[in-house]
Amino acid sequence: MKKFVLAFCLFLLGTSILFSQEGWFWKNATLSDVDFVDQNSGWVVGMSGLIMNTTDGGMNWTKQQSGTTEWLQSAFFINSDNGFVVGSNGIILKTTDRGANWTQQYSGTGDALHDVFFVDVDHGIAVGSNDVILQTTNGGADWIKRSSGFSSDFQAIFMLGTNNGYAVGNWGAIIKTNDGGITWTVQLSGAYEFFYDVYFIDANTGFVIGSEGIVRKTTNGGINWTLQSTGNTNSYTSIDFADRYNGVIIGNGGTVLRTTNGGLNWNIQIIDQDLFFRSVCLKNTVNGVIVGSPGLILTTTDAGTTWIRQTNGVTAPDLLGPKNNSTNVPTSITFQWYDITLNADYYQLQIAKDYLFNILVYDKDTILNEQQEVSGLPESSLLFWRVRSNVFGSFRDWSNIWSFSTSGKTPRLIRPVNNSVLDPSNISLQWSSAAGSTQFRLQLSTDSLFISNIIDEDNINGNSKIISVDYGTRYFWRVGAKNVDGQIYWSSSWNFTTFEYPEVSFPLEIGNKWYYQAGSNGNECYGIIKEVTDTLSNGFREITCKNLFRTGASITKEYWGFINGKFYLGSSPEIQPSTILYNYFLTHDSCNYDNQCWKLIQYNLWGYALLATNDYICDIWNTQRI
Repeated sequence: MKKFVLAFCLFLLGTSILFSQEGWFWKNATLSDVDFVDQNSGWVVGMSGLIMNTTDGGMNWTKQQSGTTEWLQSAFFINSDNGFVVGSNGIILKTTDRGANWTQQYSGTGDALHDVFFVDVDHGIAVGSNDVILQTTNGGADWIKRSSGFSSDFQAIFMLGTNNGYAVGNWGAIIKTNDGGITWTVQLSGAYEFFYDVYFIDANTGFVIGSEGIVRKTTNGGINWTLQSTGNTNSYTSIDFADRYNGVIIGNGGTVLRTTNGGLNWNIQIIDQDLFFRSVCLKNTVNGVIVGSPGLILTTTDAGTTWIRQTNGVTAPDLLGPKNNSTNVPTSITFQWYDITLNADYYQLQIAKDYLFNILVYDKDTILNEQQEVSGLPESSLLFWRVRSNVFGSFRDWSNIWSFSTSGKTPRLIRPVNNSVLDPSNISLQWSSAAGSTQFRLQLSTDSLFISNIIDEDNINGNSKIISVDYGTRYFWRVGAKNVDGQIYWSSSWNFTTFEYPEVSFPLEIGNKWYYQAGSNGNECYGIIKEVTDTLSNGFREITCKNLFRTGASITKEYWGFINGKFYLGSSPEIQPSTILYNYFLTHDSCNYDNQCWKLIQYNLWGYALLATNDYICDIWNTQRI
């Protein structure tokens, strides 16, 4: 059972409640809900798309990939394989493999969904803000919005079977359905508090809980609701029963209410006033789990006599920046990480020149926050860094190891890689930044000593330059960083070689013609005649294009050619690799964006163009005589 905008699973039934000394927090992560399907298998959801799974009754937790960063507010598993999660912005997630994979479903709403309940793998209901009630009868393939007749932010849903169920929300909202959520009737609770959860132990006996310590009970299926006194004004957020007698209510201020007589009486226990419990789930009268904020998980195996704060199975911070394998990192930079697992007392940051951290360049173990500014890192160096947490005087596991390269006064060449073989057109030369420099000098030469330079360009802003050079030539290049100290710091030199001049051929002669229907320009249909009218010195063919309209004609030019077996088309006689079309016009049919298909067919002996017959829009052009 789970509810409210946050959730927290607790198995509890017992006498006094104590804490063990071991603690474990999910720092900055509010845990919203928990659900168990058996003694061992359970799930917890929370902020930032957090989903965790346990297979040992809540002693250890493993993070699952939800694929979202939305605030997940409720989880419901029908069995150990099939489950649903809902949350902010109308998100609905489904799994059929124990949470190994989560698939997002279309909810049709952008409002927050606070709770979800499934009777079986097909029938389910989700409720949320702004009177949102969603119903599915096909396992979430379709979600249908239903009207409640009551304007409220609904916080919780409980179904007694396929047909009968209750939803509760703000301003004393209690509504009931007898047809599986298709229609709803309003029940008067006599209250104006906010209700955060609802639970029925049978068709007649149920409870609603909410703000200001309110607990109301019905014994006639919701016709009347009686206020129960609990002696507490903290808001209650979740209720669950292990059987019809033993139940638990939890809430803010570390509050736990326990009943052993079906809710006739509730005994209050305050665990810790600084804790906020958000969801409770009872497996039986002995075992329980509580989740809440700040990032808290508690378990009991002795009917609630002792509550132990649990680890989550993730003991190391996540690194944020500088990013792994990043380059040109300044020698003074702020390192950042995210510790979703621990409310650490301190952090330790290490930076080293080797992966084993034998050659340290920085080591500090008294960092209070999840970031640390470091200056004076070695220039032009490959470095490695890692972080770990210190909790209660004990260091936890190290994070993953990330690497980065610092910048220096001397730029590094990046691409094209040394000894590349390239097409000579539009070559992008790229290099790294350099400390103390904002402008660069580029030299390109056919000799490695740069005696005779083809390019010697100064005062370049940025870290790249696009050039075009000749075929069949070996080039050398280097970059100099113009430093604020007045010096130029030259990179090493790299080289690349351009392709040999390509063989150009074309199996067409002057006078060859093609006719095809091009389609419509939005006003009228048109066709095009293309004729080979010239042969260029590089072997390309000049194509004269006559665009035929009902009202006249226009003339344009194209240039076709075969280069090493590949067909080229362009608006100029220059080779344009970006417009390569492999035998496109000669051997293939094609369709334009209107799905109007045409086929390029050479003129027959009588001067007619034979066109595709499947074009029904412009059939007047199916034949055309010159």
